[in-house]
Amino acid sequence: MTTIEILVAARWVHFAALFALFGCPLAFLLTCGAHAARVFHATDRLLHVVAITAAISGFVWIAALIANIVGGFGEAATPGALKAFFFATRFGPIVIIRLVLLAAAVLAIVLPLRIRFMAWLLIAAGLLIDQAWLGHAANGGANLSGAMMIAAYGAHVLAGAAWVGGLPVLLFSLRARAAPADTVTVLSRYSTLATAAVVFILLSGLANTWFRLAGHIGRLAATDYGAILITKLLLVALMLALASYNRFIALPRLGAHSRAMPARLAASISAELALGIIVIGAAALLGVTPPPN
Repeated sequence: MTTIEILVAARWVHFAALFALFGCPLAFLLTCGAHAARVFHATDRLLHVVAITAAISGFVWIAALIANIVGGFGEAATPGALKAFFFATRFGPIVIIRLVLLAAAVLAIVLPLRIRFMAWLLIAAGLLIDQAWLGHAANGGANLSGAMMIAAYGAHVLAGAAWVGGLPVLLFSLRARAAPADTVTVLSRYSTLATAAVVFILLSGLANTWFRLAGHIGRLAATDYGAILITKLLLVALMLALASYNRFIALPRLGAHSRAMPARLAASISAELALGIIVIGAAALLGVTPPPN
């Protein structure tokens, strides 16, 4: 694999892990029902794996980032290259903060049960926002426009993580075999959370598009950036269609004690989650693809 391929793959895995590290605790804390104990243990086991995955993939991403700058992994491992990156570039301080947060995500595994989920939620939020300074959003400069770009990016990734990252909790809730009324309560609460998240995704996505593509929209379709962005938008549209089915068709039938509906709903949520993971991959690729200029 080339350095760029490793960089994109590491970003993809890392972003997916961070989405789960933020979205799962948030969904659990806001939607848990009477069968919360079973859902908690399943979510906790997942987050143990996710925290370690986030740390490993984050380290690989940073290594690939340095290698891409200096010309290879061999050069990236030299003391001179590391010193120059961490102390002579604008990325260095951001990456140092990131490494501290990734270490904290792993150490949070040993925290008491009552505060572990909240710790992961806050750490993941910090990591999601921190990465804004490592991508296109950092090109706005140290002014109001730059601050607005960072804010729009932060809102976009946090809302996306709340939506996609919370989906495993729904699957755990369906598999907990609780009373239908309890499951409906969990899914209804999540639907409210996801609806708010989608609104923020759309608004912040429009803002991000304006900041990056103002004056160049006409050239978008003829660029790799445009092709990836359009693909991402089509995938999000499919996710919205599945989410609408879950909310307005499957959920009412689940409340009506349909025997077949839990399995159908689980399949639909799984498909929505799979599409979300692909969208995260598209976002990872967009981050290393130059926008039209």
